[in-house]
Amino acid sequence: PDALEQALFGKYAGNSFPFLDIANRYQLAGVSYPPPALAGLSWSQVAAAMHDPSSAVAKDIDGAANILAAGICKATGGKPGGVCDSPGVSAAQGSL
Repeated sequence: PDALEQALFGKYAGNSFPFLDIANRYQLAGVSYPPPALAGLSWSQVAAAMHDPSSAVAKDIDGAANILAAGICKATGGKPGGVCDSPGVSAAQGSL
């Protein structure tokens, strides 16, 4: 990383991974959902749980995705509309 990137990484992420910067407006440091939610599950089990929106796995992963998309939508002025206007992403924008 260049000096500016390293400074942002140190300031907002405490030099730890994972770290995401969206347009220098939103920074997400750390895991976006609780790792124990996936502990002991195989890839197949996670995929199956994602087919049930009421499962804890789906709620955690969908929630994390909605927060990421909300940050991108705010940074792009609400584009693409089909994503940014979805109920989950719209609700997540209030948490940014």
